[in-house]
Amino acid sequence: MARKRWTTKSLLPLLFIFTALVISACNLSSSDATQEIDLTTAPTSTLQPSRTALSTGGAPTPIIIPSGQPTRTTITSRPTAIVILPPTSQNVFPTFTALPVNIAILSPVPGNVVSGAVQVLGAATHPQFLQYQLEFGPDPNPGNLWFPATSAVQAPVLNGLLGIWNTTTVQDALYQLRLRVYLRDGSTLTTVVNNIRVQNQAPTPRPTETQNIPRPIAAFTQDRTTGQVPLTVQFTNQSSGNVTSVLWNFGDGGTSTELNPRHTFNAPGLYNVTLTVTGPGGSSNVTRQISAQSATPPVAGFTMNQSSGVAPLPVQFVDQSQGTITNWLWNFSDGTTSTDRNPSHVFVVPGTYNVFLTVTGPGGSSSVTRQITVTGPTPTFTSTFTNTPVTPTLTPTNTTTPVTPTSTFTDTVTFTPTSTTAITETPTNTTTPVTPTDTPSATATATGTNTTIPPTETGTATETSTATVTSTDTLIPPTFTDTASPTPTDTLVPPTETPTDTLPPPTDTPTETPTNTLEPINVSFTYAQTEGLTVAFTNGTTGPAVAFLWEFNDGTGSTSAEVSPTYTFPQAGTYLVRLTATAGDGQTFPYEAEVIVESTQVDPGLAGTTPLLPDIGALYPTLRPIYENGVNSFGSRATVFAHAGDGTLRHNGILDTFAPGGSYNLADNGDLQAIIDWYNLVAIDSGTSFNRESVAASDNWRVEDLINPNNTPGGCNSGESPLACEIRVIQPAVMLLSIGYQDVLQNTDPNAFRANLEAAVQTLTNSGVIPVLFTVRPVTGSEAQVAAINDAIIQVASSYNVPVANLWRALNDMPDQGQTGGGGLTSAPGGAGDFSGGNMTTYGANAVNYGVLRVLYNLRNNIFPDASP
Repeated sequence: MARKRWTTKSLLPLLFIFTALVISACNLSSSDATQEIDLTTAPTSTLQPSRTALSTGGAPTPIIIPSGQPTRTTITSRPTAIVILPPTSQNVFPTFTALPVNIAILSPVPGNVVSGAVQVLGAATHPQFLQYQLEFGPDPNPGNLWFPATSAVQAPVLNGLLGIWNTTTVQDALYQLRLRVYLRDGSTLTTVVNNIRVQNQAPTPRPTETQNIPRPIAAFTQDRTTGQVPLTVQFTNQSSGNVTSVLWNFGDGGTSTELNPRHTFNAPGLYNVTLTVTGPGGSSNVTRQISAQSATPPVAGFTMNQSSGVAPLPVQFVDQSQGTITNWLWNFSDGTTSTDRNPSHVFVVPGTYNVFLTVTGPGGSSSVTRQITVTGPTPTFTSTFTNTPVTPTLTPTNTTTPVTPTSTFTDTVTFTPTSTTAITETPTNTTTPVTPTDTPSATATATGTNTTIPPTETGTATETSTATVTSTDTLIPPTFTDTASPTPTDTLVPPTETPTDTLPPPTDTPTETPTNTLEPINVSFTYAQTEGLTVAFTNGTTGPAVAFLWEFNDGTGSTSAEVSPTYTFPQAGTYLVRLTATAGDGQTFPYEAEVIVESTQVDPGLAGTTPLLPDIGALYPTLRPIYENGVNSFGSRATVFAHAGDGTLRHNGILDTFAPGGSYNLADNGDLQAIIDWYNLVAIDSGTSFNRESVAASDNWRVEDLINPNNTPGGCNSGESPLACEIRVIQPAVMLLSIGYQDVLQNTDPNAFRANLEAAVQTLTNSGVIPVLFTVRPVTGSEAQVAAINDAIIQVASSYNVPVANLWRALNDMPDQGQTGGGGLTSAPGGAGDFSGGNMTTYGANAVNYGVLRVLYNLRNNIFPDASP
């Protein structure tokens, strides 16, 4: 008989079992704090517990695993990962890697006794993964209190180290350990392991023998996570391992033991749906939130005064949510939360934090996420220079200096190495000889040192004696006195000579440097925003300025020579305005100050915070079933897309520039060439998807015209709406739906608009067509109506979990909001397909073309990468 040879493949299971045994042993007894790794943060006694948003319809049934004496369990195998996405090897454009749904804590397990730094092993993966966090709480946990065991981790883990739980800061007791995974749509999944005993103070008891059977791992998916009541959800069990029983708790009082139940939520609320699976090896659970909403649900939104900065970074959050809201819950992803409406928070440790806001009201709940980036302080280098004095060598020299008497006196300032100044004043307005003095001179010698010895400074003052004799002859005219006897009397008073001898005191007359006697010019200005984007400037300059020049620095090159001009800026923002004053001699005096021009637009609503482009990968659970239904039931073609609506996508070189023979320049976006080629593979009506005229698009249509069966276009069946006709005729897999512009101009009621838009989206999804919605572009003078219509579009997209491209946000900050005077969209000089330079942020048609191609590319890459021509 041939001897059986051991291969590498056969040794791998043994190696894994040995590794799991070692790690489990470490968890049971290790108290070495050095096992902590950088990606985790141990809780301290100052941390405040968080409360998880409970089901508004009733809390899920807690999972209690009976145990007597706590035992230690060794994990000998890992669970099988549950993959619900198609194989990634079929991806033609590998930009998105589908992750399996696997939320599990593998070690420690219920009944374990742990101490010190505990390694927590498990999995945290999901197609919509954003981050995860490990938390612990008392067991039992009636108050639903959870403390962070680690900081938020933004990298998925598949059957590996989730983090380190430092148990040295808690009392010996029974605890629960929870893994909480945050998804990109704002929802969370959790799994809880209970009956874990922390024992750091008392001796660890000898463990009892346990059967070496792995626990089953709970996992499930659902066809939707949000929607209007009554909301019916299909749940699909994806658990792995040896499962003998399942228990579903829907959080509204309902339960089920079916493998794949279907459940209807009849009241608005946030429900924690928990699946618990049990087998010979024990039990595990996983929880997912389902948001059932009314027709007018709250919509979460917020702003912050800064999204990045140096630690410690204080951030002020301002709630911008809409609807009736009763509760706010903020999660800052650093282990802290807040229930204030407008909290302020300081991020102390550098890192990237996902900030979550969940709002709840009678109509349901809503969540939104934004990121904060905190950097460390920039290192500062300080150079210190030390002066080392060199002792000078003094060489005395006897010097006799005769002084000739003069009519001046001299101030002599002599500098010595001891910095002592001797001043000798010798008045020389006398014949007394000056006694010669011996003045030692100092010679300083320093090797390798440049030493400057200050020169002797001599000030000269002149004494002036002036004798002035002033002779004053005063002639007083004769006085004539009229008397009875007219005898004239002439009285001559002789002149008086008054000699005056004036001797002014001696004066020091230093040499003066001539100075500019002109009045100085001090430049300043103030401003006030008057109407719209117009600002009135007030010149506050003082001094003899003869000319002024204002530079507004708004990118247009505009200037003004007025004293106090009024200027209209092209858009809101902060501008560094410079005022330069010119004096009569040509000298200039500049002054700069920041001018803040505030937007006078109406609050744009949800369009102000919704991303420019949708996260297609996060919508996979919804969009993939729609696509498969279209292919299998309606013959949808993956190489065909269509457009419908008000005609926004029908002109200005939009789309048709990418048809065969069209002219475009992708610049740095060469990856989009693949999607252009893909949709040019199939000819439709002597064209392709890019330049075919749609029967479901017209410049003057409102949403009700799109679904009106009495508005049947030519070539369509009688009683067939334009949208239904377009779907039937060309069998597209994707429909670009741009509608609402005419509804703004004609003041359509937003509620009626929403109802009709929902009907259009329902028609598409029921026909196996993926809808892509577009928000309405800005309309001057109708800002409030635009905001209301866009809110409806975004809410419908969110309700049906379909993508929405934010056209309003793409155009709003452009010059002229990316539009021509006639209501069209502006194009770059190189055409609407020129993506070079800043064309996509400057010209409306270029921005729309780029957004459409990018959405089509992401749909092809993430939703149907396995499609063939």
